[in-house]
Amino acid sequence: MTTNYECAFAERPEVYAAWVQLNGAIKAGMDPRRYELATLAAARRLRSSYCCLAHGTVLQERFDEPVLEIAL
Repeated sequence: MTTNYECAFAERPEVYAAWVQLNGAIKAGMDPRRYELATLAAARRLRSSYCCLAHGTVLQERFDEPVLEIAL
């Protein structure tokens, strides 16, 4: 299954490879829940409804977090 961001990088596989490396380096030093919380906070700040939905879903499904209360 291809993700939306893989499709976005389809024309530039070298940029996608760099993104995967950067994202992996960021995640490597963080607890997965903390990563999702920080990413949700960044998405809220940037007003990215798509990213809020994606990371909020992960928080709710994987960590059983009260996403609405956190986001507000």
